[in-house]
Amino acid sequence: MGLLWAATALLAARSAPAYPAASSSNTEAFKLSAPKTAAGASIPHSNSFASFSFEPAFWVEFFGNATTPNNLTFGLLDRIHEHGGFPIIRPGGITMDSMIFDPEGVDSVRTTSKEGGVWRTTVGPGYYKSWDNFPEGTRFISTLNFGNESLEIARDLAVASTTYQADRIAYFELGNEPTNYESSRWEFSTEAYVKQWKEYTHDIDEAVNATGIDLTSERWWASSATTDDSGLEVRPIALIPAGVDSEHQVGVYSIHSYAFSTCDPARAARATIENILNHTELVRYCDEEIYPSARAALDVGKSWNIGEFNSVSCSGQPNVTDTFAQALWVVDSELIYA
Repeated sequence: MGLLWAATALLAARSAPAYPAASSSNTEAFKLSAPKTAAGASIPHSNSFASFSFEPAFWVEFFGNATTPNNLTFGLLDRIHEHGGFPIIRPGGITMDSMIFDPEGVDSVRTTSKEGGVWRTTVGPGYYKSWDNFPEGTRFISTLNFGNESLEIARDLAVASTTYQADRIAYFELGNEPTNYESSRWEFSTEAYVKQWKEYTHDIDEAVNATGIDLTSERWWASSATTDDSGLEVRPIALIPAGVDSEHQVGVYSIHSYAFSTCDPARAARATIENILNHTELVRYCDEEIYPSARAALDVGKSWNIGEFNSVSCSGQPNVTDTFAQALWVVDSELIYA
């Protein structure tokens, strides 16, 4: 899964278009008159523009541990750094909502259910110490469990990350895709979600501040919602007028972008190479599902990002997301959002 950091160029209103020149023949060929520079096409972007999310339950598989790093993964990250990219790392996804901190633990350890799903992800100090293996200057999102509805669990994760890696924390994030939580929790109420989010983040801030470590006050990502129509509207465009940032805690508004999915048969049927390469549909999805929240964030002076993105959610689609078409989709999507 990817993460697009401060991807605000779609708000530039396409200010540097290319126009077809007048044709002197009756053929189908025509010339494009392109601008000499990209000035005005977008706003400046961070060199963390294209960043990454990794499921914490599989942290060891991706990165190894504090004493035995996965050299393949870190070699790839080194190449990105050599080319000027400094991706932020988000240990996020659905398994962050099963995370707990065990002070006696070491690495990230997952416990599976009878059905084979990840039931719990236990992290110890070694998990946070493994962040030291990343290239110098790498920043992280400290992801906190909101799914278990336990303030103690979320608070302990925040304090642990601050204790072991305060200098590497870019932001805290409470919960992954609340649009997928049990509907009974907030009864489809944006206000109820905002109330609980603010209660948790207020108490977590107090606990983090009690460590004596100085972090910025605007230390939170807000939303991390999908664009799915779940009945609970918690995208930034809904959270901002509901007062989510009334205490000035939010640094970045986040939204997740998956234009296609294999989470159910109807959507899986649409997850084809032809569709993920349909530029017109990708632009429509961006304009209708992403743009309003991006605009709302910028209108209140905040940054925003695509906290997770891929062409197809629910682990992709065989013979689609494992083909060269996926690489083409990445280029097209990043340019659209840029």
